Amino acid sequence: MKGLTNATNTSNDAKGDVVYAVNNTGGDILAQQKVWLNKHNNTDLESSWISGGYSSYISGFALFFNANNNFLALSRAATAFYALYDNDDKTWTLNTVSVTPSVLNNLVAYNNFIEAENCYYGFYINNTAVKSMASATVDGNFTVKTYEDEIVLSEQWAFKKTDTDYVFEVVDRINTSRPHISFNFSEYQENIYTVLLDNDNEFLFITKSEIDNEVRFRKTEICWNKTDWLLLTPLGKYPRVEPYITQPTIKYFTGIDNGDYLITTSSVIDDSWNKRYNLIIYKITNDGVVIAQDLPTDLHNLIDKPCLVRYDKRTKRLYISNDADFYMFVFDGTTFVLQTLDFDKTNLIVPYEGSYNFSVSDDRTTIAIQAQTSVSSGKFNVLKLTTPDDDEWYAENYAQVNAYSLTGYCTGKTDGLGRAEIRTALPEVLTFSISFTPDVETFELSGGVQ
Repeated sequence: MKGLTNATNTSNDAKGDVVYAVNNTGGDILAQQKVWLNKHNNTDLESSWISGGYSSYISGFALFFNANNNFLALSRAATAFYALYDNDDKTWTLNTVSVTPSVLNNLVAYNNFIEAENCYYGFYINNTAVKSMASATVDGNFTVKTYEDEIVLSEQWAFKKTDTDYVFEVVDRINTSRPHISFNFSEYQENIYTVLLDNDNEFLFITKSEIDNEVRFRKTEICWNKTDWLLLTPLGKYPRVEPYITQPTIKYFTGIDNGDYLITTSSVIDDSWNKRYNLIIYKITNDGVVIAQDLPTDLHNLIDKPCLVRYDKRTKRLYISNDADFYMFVFDGTTFVLQTLDFDKTNLIVPYEGSYNFSVSDDRTTIAIQAQTSVSSGKFNVLKLTTPDDDEWYAENYAQVNAYSLTGYCTGKTDGLGRAEIRTALPEVLTFSISFTPDVETFELSGGVQ
C-alpha cells in the first residue's frame, strides 16, 4: 500500500523527510517553527459540471460527501439529488432519492447534522411553540429516511413532544421497552427551541420562556441503572445567559462542554433561497453561555455579517459563504483555524440572490458549490482538482484545500536557493504492509519510507 501522506502533527518531534520549501509565511522562519507545506498550481479542473435547472437543489442546503467523494443534496422537497463521478470519462451523473414530502415540507429551520454509525442525523423544526418537527437520516450509500413528529438525535435517542404543553420526552430507540424520560418545563412555560446530543447520552436543552421571554440552557446526562433512568448531571448546569442572548435556535455546535461553541444566525429561518443572516457564535463557559470573544481575527470579522453557515461535526469543519466568498475553518479542539480555499472561481455560478453554499470532500480534492440561479431554479458547480504541475513545496501558515498539504518543523537551515529546510511530520510517501497469523489474536505491522 502506498500513497501521499496528509499529516497533522502537534509536537516538534517530526520523523519524516527533509524537504526544502519556498518561504511564503510573510515573515522569517525560525528553528522549531511549525509550518504547513503546500503544493500550488493545482487549480486546473479535472472536471467541471453544472446541473440543469433543478429547483429542488435550492430548497434546503444540506450537502453530504461520502467516502467515494460523491455527494448528496438533501432538501425539503419530495426529491433529493445525488451526483456520482466517473473517474474514467471524468463526468458526473445525476440520480434521485425519493423523500416523503409531507415530513420535511413547510418546516422553517434546519438544524445540525452530525455523524454516528456511518449515518448523518439531523432535524428540521418549526420553532413557533414547537408546532412541528421532523428528522432525516442519510447514510454513506445516500439512503434517506425521514421521521415525522420527532427529532432523531442518534441511533439510540429521539426527542418528542407530548400532549401536555411544555412537557417533552426522550425516547430510547434501541431498547424500546424502557420507559420514556420526561422533561417538564411548565414552571416558566418554556418551549424547546433546540436539543443537542453529545457523547452518546449528554443533552443540552435550549428553551425560551413565554413568561419572561428568557432563553435558558440546561444540560443533563442520562444513565440507566438496570431499573430506571438517572439524571447524572443536574438539570440547569448552564442556566445563565447574557441578557442580550435572544436567539434560542442553535443550528450547530462543536460540543456541549465547557469551552465548546454554539453556532447560529440572527434568524431561525433557513428557507429555500439561500438567504443570508448575520452570523452569531456563543461559547459555553463556567459562568454560563456568552457571546464568544476569543475567535481568531478571520472568523471574528465575519460575526454579524450576512452569510450562510454550516458546521460538520464529523470533519470539524465550519463552512461560511456569501454571494462572493468562501471560508472553511477547522475546529482543532480549542479554536477555529482558517483553511485557504485554493480553486479556480472564474466559471462559477452567478447567484441570482442570496449566498453560495458549498462543501468540500474529506480529502479536499472535490468541491460542490450551490447557488440560486433564478426565481425558481438552482444549479451546482462541482470542481475536481488535478495533480499539481508545480513540484515546489511552499511553507505557509495554513493548509490549502487540496490533497497536497503536510505539516513540518523548520530546522533553521536553508539551501543554496534560499529555501527553508523543513522536516515533515510524516514522510511524503509512506509504504507499509500488514501480516497476521490465522486464528491468532495478534498481528504485526511493518513499514518503511519510499
